[in-house]
Amino acid sequence: MANQDILYELWLENNMPNKGVTLREIGEFANRKKGNLKSKRGKITTSGLNYAVLKLILEYCSPSDWYEGIREAFEKAKNSTKGNYAIWRNYLSLSVDIVNKNSPNNSNVLRDATSSHVIQKMVSKKEFLNENMYKFIEFIKKKIERETILGKKGWLEQLKSYQWPPEKGDFKEGINLRKHFSYIVNCAANSTGLGSETFRYGVCNVVAGWGGLKQVPKEDCSEIFKSISYLKNVIDKDLIDCNRIFGRRIALASKIYYFSDPLNWTIYDSRVAFTLAQFAYYFKKENEDLFDKLKDEIIFPVPPTQSKGRKHPFDVDWSETEAPPWFVKASIFLKAVAEFLNKEGLPPPQDVISSSDSWRPYHVEMVFFRLGERNWEKFSTSPNSG
Repeated sequence: MANQDILYELWLENNMPNKGVTLREIGEFANRKKGNLKSKRGKITTSGLNYAVLKLILEYCSPSDWYEGIREAFEKAKNSTKGNYAIWRNYLSLSVDIVNKNSPNNSNVLRDATSSHVIQKMVSKKEFLNENMYKFIEFIKKKIERETILGKKGWLEQLKSYQWPPEKGDFKEGINLRKHFSYIVNCAANSTGLGSETFRYGVCNVVAGWGGLKQVPKEDCSEIFKSISYLKNVIDKDLIDCNRIFGRRIALASKIYYFSDPLNWTIYDSRVAFTLAQFAYYFKKENEDLFDKLKDEIIFPVPPTQSKGRKHPFDVDWSETEAPPWFVKASIFLKAVAEFLNKEGLPPPQDVISSSDSWRPYHVEMVFFRLGERNWEKFSTSPNSG
């Protein structure tokens, strides 16, 4: 996690104000919390701290009373060779509102919200699922079907080996858990009146607890359920505006999106993403020309994880601002995989959430979760090198 993201989380955890905050107050807070920030050389330097604050301002602060031209000046200041990271210290009296950078309500004019960036966050199902993508899907289908991976061979065997909680549950319990929480999340999403916000906040914290997170900021929970309303309206549409989807802590947020509609959305956590990244790695080894045509769409970045056994085969960094498009692409992809398995006549699982006996996106997610436990082999060098 980048230092500006750490500062933002600390700001929320310490219940700091989010309206009319001066840059002086932000700087003083950052100085008090600098021991929590990361640096390759140990303690963070003054320059590193100034850069973290500058990036926090650029990404998380909506301006209240900026002077004309400050946006351009701040953007230039972050340049690693000619920049002036401390430029914000010249404007300590200026005030901002602290707003989540992934919130649809963030009107921050200082971030990189150019027209090309916005277009990048529009995902078309038809364009994503092109002819070449289906060749990648076929490759995955055959690899799981024919090869032994983590001690198991075949789609049904991988599914039956799913465990949650680890070392305790099995795939049937996993299906029942999905049924249960799908009901609860939809009840929370449809809840109105007194206590509805508390209900939704409780649901978020229960799901967060699975990943070891003690408490979710109420602002995050509110944005997650706002995003569910949008996701329900775009199920049958080709174009999805990922700027309308909250992506902070995507491993948590995507679980709630997933439970709201497990037939259309998937969990995008470190395990699922890591499995997709490993498939891309092996696909490159088999068909490098075709991989080159798809690499921008199939090298899925892996959300932060404490596991040391999930080293990304392409050494791709995680960017929280790009989480919503990758969540959407993963959801489209896993649904297409399930449909392809049914089309190919693969024997279906007997345990389902819906009444139809067929492969569903949540079955594929469970298989990918199991396969994402660790590396299937040791990656000696990145396939991007050379």
